[in-house]
Amino acid sequence: MSWTSLIRPTDLIDPVRIIPFETKMTNSASRPSTIVGIDFETYYGKNYTLRKLTTTNYVRGLSRAEIHGASISINGEEAHWHRAEDLEMVFNSIDWSRSAMLAHNCAFDGFILSQHYGHIANYYYDTMSMARGLLSHDIPAGLDSVARHYGLGSKIAGALEGVINKRWHEFSEEQKLDMELYCNNDVQIMWKIFEKMLPHYPHDELDLIDTSIKAFARPLLEVNATLVAEERFREEQEKTALIKRVADRYELPTESIRKQLSSNPQFAELLVAEGIEPPMKPSPSNPEEMTYAFAKNDIAFQNLGTHPDEHIRDLIEARLAVKSTIGESRAGRVLEHSDLGKKPIPIMLNYCKAHTMRWTGGDKINPQNFPSNRTNSKLRHTLIAPKGMAMVVIDSSQIEDRMNAYTAGQSDVLEAYRAGIDNYKLMASRIYDVSVDEVTKQQRFVGKVARLGLGYQCGVAKFTHMLRAGTMGPPIYDSELSDEEIASAHTKYRRASDRVVSQWYNMQDQIVNMRYGNENILYSGYNNSPLAKVVKDGILMPNGLKLHYPGITTDPDGQTTYQASYNMRSKLYGGLLTENYVQCLARIVVGEQMLKIASEFPVVMMTHDEVVYLTPVNDAQAAYDYGLECMKWVPDWCPGLPVDADGDFGDNYGEIK
Repeated sequence: MSWTSLIRPTDLIDPVRIIPFETKMTNSASRPSTIVGIDFETYYGKNYTLRKLTTTNYVRGLSRAEIHGASISINGEEAHWHRAEDLEMVFNSIDWSRSAMLAHNCAFDGFILSQHYGHIANYYYDTMSMARGLLSHDIPAGLDSVARHYGLGSKIAGALEGVINKRWHEFSEEQKLDMELYCNNDVQIMWKIFEKMLPHYPHDELDLIDTSIKAFARPLLEVNATLVAEERFREEQEKTALIKRVADRYELPTESIRKQLSSNPQFAELLVAEGIEPPMKPSPSNPEEMTYAFAKNDIAFQNLGTHPDEHIRDLIEARLAVKSTIGESRAGRVLEHSDLGKKPIPIMLNYCKAHTMRWTGGDKINPQNFPSNRTNSKLRHTLIAPKGMAMVVIDSSQIEDRMNAYTAGQSDVLEAYRAGIDNYKLMASRIYDVSVDEVTKQQRFVGKVARLGLGYQCGVAKFTHMLRAGTMGPPIYDSELSDEEIASAHTKYRRASDRVVSQWYNMQDQIVNMRYGNENILYSGYNNSPLAKVVKDGILMPNGLKLHYPGITTDPDGQTTYQASYNMRSKLYGGLLTENYVQCLARIVVGEQMLKIASEFPVVMMTHDEVVYLTPVNDAQAAYDYGLECMKWVPDWCPGLPVDADGDFGDNYGEIK
């Protein structure tokens, strides 16, 4: 079968056309007719592996290490091994402006192709990304796992034994042959997987994979190395000053307090000395035993970080500082990944790696989580547009809150958004029983946190932490807003959001339907438009992919869980399912809008609800206007959703943000 015969609208379209998937399929004829399947084999050593190095450092370091060779298959024909010394000639013979590249982990192989051979493919297919989008996350996305899932063979076991720390000239003839067979087999399996998945893959989603891979394989953003070095120094100084401040309070040497902060029992003693009961939780390895809840994601520990006593806040922050070097490492990696500012920095966007089909950041820098401009950090400012270019950022305004109201049928919220009324002030006016015009800046902030944080069955404790920690703005302490007032605000949000609350219980019913395979259409509560379809073990979404919930079970205590990954189960309840569902719908909207931008401009980064792209400086205003129009476009499957967008353009990411 020719691969071109497989390019057709997805087979997932509902027979009764409840969900109009076919309206979002791009023209497959616009894609290259030649697909070059590639798998590189490279040197790896005890300390030179992707487990210990970032992809960027590994690939760019291959100029000092070694590329052994690559297996290549064009349009699914028999794979052939090519030695390293022949690869430049082979790749130069291919018209990449008219060719697509296929690989399993195409970011890795595509980056090798661009960095070592100077070629950018017209289009990128990635079977690893396709597996993440099409299969449940309880199936690992590695080549061998996906092949076994489909019954398409497996990798050759043991073929690479004995070649660690060896360069090609050190291989025996048998080892060279084994590597050739191993690599050829991988490429053949990859093609089989591709041909298996392609008929079922929505074309728009293929284009999103291509856009994601290009952000890494075709790096365009540059780095202000001087500013990164300054930022790294500032982070180190702040951390040192914080730990010294805590050490001085206890009249201890700095190294002694570091050791106490690093040790769970000794850190607990510090808390007890301050009159605080150390928070505890069931041990992950043995639920019958209790252990310290000192992880940064433990709510009780997070609440200590918002304690009204500044000394306690310092203690918690110092504990986090000695247990993590993420700030210093991230600034350092930005320098490393740009070769001290000499090369463009690749941006890893892991397509569909999050359960809700969202992208995650990767390669251990993740610009999606760079500190905001509300902090002292200047890390965002270090990402700059190339000379003669401008960086444009367009953000989809409150897309999740709008989508939550749309799915639930909370019409008053939707109409306020449509009329341009400030929904944060509107929420605050209900919380504080004042008119919208009387709402203060701080009251509006409380309304904002309520509006954006309470839509998914969030409890009072977590809401309190959001406000105390300042997760969406400046922290609000007990002297400004008491715990009782926060609890009252929580209650008033729920009273004002009756349809949103009802949706949680409707989604609780859908968990039962997913478990037993009771198919059910999910409609917009606003205008009764069909949005998705509940099926066995998941929800079929309007982009043609499934939101997966395999292995749903309920234990004797009433706790419902599902197999979130091959080695982890996660809890599931109505509010959480609502959050997953709404986030996924919002992601689909932003993804479709991003494709419109990517059709005209190179997208270099995206962070949840915003799209970042480049344009010539002289065209910046027009490019911004075009992007704004794209991000205000409403997909046909969610008519009546009041979307909005905002943004700006400039020389660097921080200036725009």
